[in-house]
Amino acid sequence: ADIAKNDASCYVRIAAADKLNDQSIAQKVYADLAKTGENDNLRQDAIRKLNDQTLLADFAKNEKNGYVRLVAVDKLNDKSLAQTIYIDIAKNDEEYRVRKAAVEKLIDQSALADVAKNGKNSDDRLAAVRKLDNKDCLAEIALNDENEQVRTEAAYKVVNQAVLTKIARNDKNGETLLVAANKLNNKSLAQIVYANIVKNDTNLLVFDQALRKLTNQALLTEIARKSKKGYVRLAAAGKLNSKSLAQTIYIDIARNDEEYSVRQAAVEKLTDQNVLAKIARNDKDKNVRWVAVEKITSRAVLADIAKNDEEIDVRNAALRRLQELQRK
Repeated sequence: ADIAKNDASCYVRIAAADKLNDQSIAQKVYADLAKTGENDNLRQDAIRKLNDQTLLADFAKNEKNGYVRLVAVDKLNDKSLAQTIYIDIAKNDEEYRVRKAAVEKLIDQSALADVAKNGKNSDDRLAAVRKLDNKDCLAEIALNDENEQVRTEAAYKVVNQAVLTKIARNDKNGETLLVAANKLNNKSLAQIVYANIVKNDTNLLVFDQALRKLTNQALLTEIARKSKKGYVRLAAAGKLNSKSLAQTIYIDIARNDEEYSVRQAAVEKLTDQNVLAKIARNDKDKNVRWVAVEKITSRAVLADIAKNDEEIDVRNAALRRLQELQRK
């Protein structure tokens, strides 16, 4: 008991108090350390061991350190008081992590709505939206919040078709658009949204998800023909029902795209032997020529490349392909 009361080290005192049989003394030590401990971590530890509800309420209401307040609030038996303090912390604490922790404890929907609409920053609003059930408030946030992640999170909870339609027609963020389109009853509008995401979004995960959903052949044809991004054209062509049209687009990409990797991917899709022969002889990148060589069936073309290509790797690839054909 003497060590718990008087040792110079706060850590020794709390360790000694933990071993006391007399809990009244231990509680006094914890209360003293909660007020005077040498750092916030130790004070939090002391508060976790406190049982005195009056003291805990005082710490919860008046403590300046948000983390210490949270620990005290968590131990309150008066849940209505706890909720009142969580609201205050969620709205006013300077530390984001403290505010977020308080929001996660909130059950009052009006308080959550207030934070979701008016929180100090987007992280606060996002944490509140995740717990919010108010459909009207969620719709307002999904339509109007300045932060795309907050809008997206709210859109996941929107069921009103008119609101989803507004989001689908007006939002600029691909992920938010994707969430809305996935929930639309208007499937033709959803297809247009998917097409716009495929054409414009730079987030490859969102692009891939939209492409999987895009089935409208007219929209896919337009993208495959007109997109300025080779990888987008390739992806759209791969979903075309018309295989001849797909081959036409692959040929154009293989001949003309500026990115060697895109040309190479297009070559891998080609079936026209004349086109493959021209690419194998003329493409400026050896990797593209190499891929073309591996798809050629003409021994004469392969022999010519094996003899004349400027790159030894391509010449060797042509020789290997010749040997492979001879074994068949």
